[in-house]
Amino acid sequence: TMSALPHHDELSNVSSPTLFTILSSKIQKRNKVETFPFQQITHSYNYLLTQYNKTRMLYLEFSMHERHVETAPPPQSPQGGAMSVGGEYTKEQYRLLEDKLYAIQEELTNTLREKTQRTESLLQARQNLRDLENDNRTLKDEVASLKQQLQDQVTSNDVLQKDLKTADSTIELLKKQRSTLEEELGAQKKHVLSLKEENQSLLNAFLEQKQKQIDEMNQINDLHKNLELQKKEVAYLRARYNVGKSEDDSDSSRVLVVHPPTKKHKQLKFDTEVNTIAFSPDNQYLAIGLFDKTVRLYDTNTYQESKILANCTESLLRVNFSHDAQYCLGSFGESVNIWSTQTGRSLHTLTGHTKKIYAADFSSDSTRVVTGSHDRSMKIWDTSRGALIKTIVTSCRSTVNDLELSKPSNLIVSAHFDNSIRIHDLKSCKLVTELPKNHTQQVTSVNISRDGKYVLSMGRDHSLRVWDLRNFKQVYVFTNSAFKNQLNWNKAVFSPRGEYIAAGSSNGQLFVWDILGGGLYQHPSIPLKAHKDQISGVSWRDDGSEIASCGRDKLVTVFQ
Repeated sequence: TMSALPHHDELSNVSSPTLFTILSSKIQKRNKVETFPFQQITHSYNYLLTQYNKTRMLYLEFSMHERHVETAPPPQSPQGGAMSVGGEYTKEQYRLLEDKLYAIQEELTNTLREKTQRTESLLQARQNLRDLENDNRTLKDEVASLKQQLQDQVTSNDVLQKDLKTADSTIELLKKQRSTLEEELGAQKKHVLSLKEENQSLLNAFLEQKQKQIDEMNQINDLHKNLELQKKEVAYLRARYNVGKSEDDSDSSRVLVVHPPTKKHKQLKFDTEVNTIAFSPDNQYLAIGLFDKTVRLYDTNTYQESKILANCTESLLRVNFSHDAQYCLGSFGESVNIWSTQTGRSLHTLTGHTKKIYAADFSSDSTRVVTGSHDRSMKIWDTSRGALIKTIVTSCRSTVNDLELSKPSNLIVSAHFDNSIRIHDLKSCKLVTELPKNHTQQVTSVNISRDGKYVLSMGRDHSLRVWDLRNFKQVYVFTNSAFKNQLNWNKAVFSPRGEYIAAGSSNGQLFVWDILGGGLYQHPSIPLKAHKDQISGVSWRDDGSEIASCGRDKLVTVFQ
């Protein structure tokens, strides 16, 4: 019966009046089809009722005649046989009548059977009618729902049309703005061209003036060289004859160089990146920490490889010497190795940190090693046994990028990821103070002057700051527009006498600042072009005669 009704796909493509007409026509056709079985059932019932009445009358008549035959004696013929008496039935007639009655009864039985079947059909038809009525109600609900959906769709279309009109107007406005901007851009381009021409003329004039200054500086430099030779001779004589020495500068007598090195002397090439370097305090070795998991010791007189310190499982991030130059350490991954500089043999491997160790340094008496890690802790170790003594966690607070120990007071100065510089006491392991957070990004390097009075810090904010360890105040700030620090382990250092600071930039240039002068050292070649890629570390030879830098271009450059 459902096939007589319209499908959902048909309903979704017509409007409401047309839909109502289609539904009405479909329902009328369905009613005509379903009415025909009822008419047949009614006709059969009437025919059955008529046949039943006829059969009943015939049965009554037959019963009356049968009773009359049973009560009256049969008449006798002269020959002694039975005979028909006016109006009465003979046996043959009774037999025929009885056969007719049986036929009528059989027909009645068939008719009753047919009536039963038609009754069942009637009941089924009624059930189908009820189902159709339910379907009709469901269809009405669906029609109502479709009408509502259609109305919602009409409303939505109206909103979309309004939005489309708004978008069209916005596009038109943007086109006008674009046209205006293109006109302004054309005017700006013309202005830029005129500025370029003006700048070129100014640059030419500047270069001419600069060339004059260079010529003058060359003359001054010659005078400085002569003065430097004279000062070297004076310093040498003072050191030899012990003239003018005091307890505070007794160790500075071996510093002969007054001006920073500016002439490229040596360049060492390697197969892997160089992450860290350090001159030994006795000026005998230059330690080079490589990405290939080795530390190479080079003789500073010939710059030939002297020893290879192995037993590392990851690339080196920091190398350092003990103050007596008897030991060399290297941090790699979560461990630190300690080697003998005399034999090159590995003495201890310090393990216990859970993340990379970016910094390690010896105490002034070389009996202790302090390590700083990105697991937000510092650990103190016994050098002779390689055993852990103490872990500083609570006051550390942040990952450690670098640390150093001051020579006279054994203070631990550490640089941290949270822009802080913290100072701990080596013996008590307690926090002494935390310097003001003048760096606006993480601090990557700290270096303590040889007299222990000042600390140099460098941060990812591309600035270098000098702090007074006697009152924990900042005394100098050094920046330059061309200087960029983009490595967490990049190292900046004081000169041995403390009058200069040196740091490597991400553009491969080596910058030297004059602390007392308050800016870059006034030399025509400063900053020094040392590398083709980022500089990752700088070390100043203990007698001040050489500066070495390492970089990600697989080079170590030495200036004299």
